Amino acid sequence: MFSFSQFPTCKELHQNHDHFISQFKSGNESLRSDTVNIINYTIYMDFTDADAGTIAANCEIKFSPLISINSISFDLLQLNIDSILYHGNQISYNYNDTLIVAQFATTVNAGVNDSLTIYYNGAPQTDPSGWGGFYMTGGYYYNLGVGFESDPHNYGRVWHPCFDNFVERATYHFEILTDDGNTAYCNGTRDNVISAGTDSLLTIWTLNTEIPSYLASVAVSSYTHVNQNFFSTLQSQNIPMWLAAQPSDTNNLKLSFVHLPDAMSSFENSYGPFVWERLGYVLVPFNAGAMEHATNIAYPLLTVNGTTAYEDLMAHELSHHWWGDWVTCETAEEMWINEGMAKYSEHLFNESVYGYDEYMTLMRANHYDVLHNAHISDSGYYALNAVPVKYTYGDHSYNKGADVIHTMRSYFGDAEFFDALQSVQNTYGGGNISSEEFMSHFNSLGLDATSFFNAWIFQPGFANFSITDFQVTPSGSVYNVSVIVDQKMKGGASFHQNVPLEITFMDADWNTVTENITMSGDYAAFNFTLPVNPVFAGINLNEKINDATTALHEHITATGLFLWNYANVRLVVTEIQDSAFVRIEHNWVYPDQPGAPDNIQINQSRYWNVHGVDLDNLEGTLRFEYNGKTIPSGNLDNNLMVDIAGQTFSEDSLVLLYRPDDHADWQIHSDYTVNYSGSHTDKGGYMTANFFAAGQYTFGYRTTSAGMKENMNSDHLYSIYPNPADDSLVIDLTNWNPENLH
Repeated sequence: MFSFSQFPTCKELHQNHDHFISQFKSGNESLRSDTVNIINYTIYMDFTDADAGTIAANCEIKFSPLISINSISFDLLQLNIDSILYHGNQISYNYNDTLIVAQFATTVNAGVNDSLTIYYNGAPQTDPSGWGGFYMTGGYYYNLGVGFESDPHNYGRVWHPCFDNFVERATYHFEILTDDGNTAYCNGTRDNVISAGTDSLLTIWTLNTEIPSYLASVAVSSYTHVNQNFFSTLQSQNIPMWLAAQPSDTNNLKLSFVHLPDAMSSFENSYGPFVWERLGYVLVPFNAGAMEHATNIAYPLLTVNGTTAYEDLMAHELSHHWWGDWVTCETAEEMWINEGMAKYSEHLFNESVYGYDEYMTLMRANHYDVLHNAHISDSGYYALNAVPVKYTYGDHSYNKGADVIHTMRSYFGDAEFFDALQSVQNTYGGGNISSEEFMSHFNSLGLDATSFFNAWIFQPGFANFSITDFQVTPSGSVYNVSVIVDQKMKGGASFHQNVPLEITFMDADWNTVTENITMSGDYAAFNFTLPVNPVFAGINLNEKINDATTALHEHITATGLFLWNYANVRLVVTEIQDSAFVRIEHNWVYPDQPGAPDNIQINQSRYWNVHGVDLDNLEGTLRFEYNGKTIPSGNLDNNLMVDIAGQTFSEDSLVLLYRPDDHADWQIHSDYTVNYSGSHTDKGGYMTANFFAAGQYTFGYRTTSAGMKENMNSDHLYSIYPNPADDSLVIDLTNWNPENLH
């Protein structure tokens, strides 16, 4: 689902997206599926009075009890019941505008295939939020299978009686009567279009693949369709692709969907065969979102403008035919399986059409957004398998889901990763899967998935990995190198274990060697024998692991402005001799604090690390933005920009801190300028280091001393860090001297 009040950006369409699916498998709405199996819905619907906002319909429901029953209940929302026929005879029923309870005169035994038909009419409902339900306006009549505010969110019940849950699946048959030049598009295959009198048509559709009720679809307008075929090399057959629109929109539709065959190829190659009998999109004037009805995606008319500006949305909806429609998450709390995979599929589509660099551009943008905003927009850090229902459709499920799936791909490697996803499709297709089953299935294929799922799925937050030291010892024609790697947590519960990482070494001539390590715990030492003498060591330069870092590097050969927004820094090169290799890492975690100037509170949210090769060749400045505003672009330094011990916050007390490496004490930078974006209390602006130097940078805040004896020695008696701490901390007594205590 997505919701917005004005013309959407592509990002808004993706983030808010297509639906509010909820899996309440243990809820009451699913209990009927333990007692009755629904086999098929046959829906007859008359739209000849649709301009009045009403429908007349009947639905034959074929079912088979799993236990002996004397009654059966169906969901139907605020429509009028004319009668219920069972074996040609009317039977009694109760209806409270929400639930129909039909009473059988005799017991229906377990295992019997049976049916009844419900006749009904009225004005179908829309969700109170305005998103979801049935729409009858402007010459279009269509449903969206979920409701934003409704509980449960699935919304098949607004137009046909059903078991409206995400567990029960059934086949569908539709017979839709229209007039005034209208025709109907539904799920599955169109069997026939029959003249039913003057200016009336009866359109017949059949879907032979079972779906839950929220994926059932009908759309009526003066539609035609663009008829295309996709040849599946996996299946050696053509798959029909019908793009339905009013005639005036078909040309734009073809242009905007020019890469649909590429998306089909990408997803078949990645996830396995497209199992549905047809792929369909139908344009509707609901410009606040799209809905992935199986084989008949309801797609926003405004996005089909003759350009490919919204083709990521096209790919997202298509991918649900693997993730969501075919393999569905078991509970709402683990919607990453549906929506994280669909969001990731957008990036995968771009990789297949535009190349890996474009994939990484999109991945970086998403990763930055997750680190910056997910815990703000969703009001906390959550494990992906336990996102609160209130935030099921937020940034964690969509954006962090995609972010983590990129890391999953790197953990296992492309071949094993995609083979495993195809195996999940084969095993769980047509049903549900939990996060635990996902992990177990990967393990059953010989992949060690437990460490990955424990770290990235079953606990909140992120790990951050940094090199805090490396030493080189020449040994004949080779070099023995020792490296210390630290792990910190951003919103996480415990340190990650068995994380595959790459360390890249570079010598003075810019020759590189990359070594693989497996990282566990808060810190670890690694030793290498290298053919080059490294002067630089960087971790995760290829960005295979989406940790709590956003970093960029570049070979700089000319002066100019470098807007490295991904690393939250602006580099201005004023002079360059020959060239330099510069890497700047923005670490979204607290810096180690072996020492700090008196009365300076150090930022606990982030710090930068600047390093590289031939940095003496470069002169310039570094600009670091601070922002503690509670706005989407803010929330970067909120923990620092608060009133402390009776001192009202003011940007006049902010300082730029610097140290040459992890082992040095933090000091106030010797030459920096502060630029206030507005008032000195609006918590926004930037600081510029007026000369370029390798090392680490962060912000500090001057505090006044309170309750301290003036004769106390100015040296620190002890340091305790990090703050905040996870499950370990360091107590530094280097300067401890009892004689300084009075």
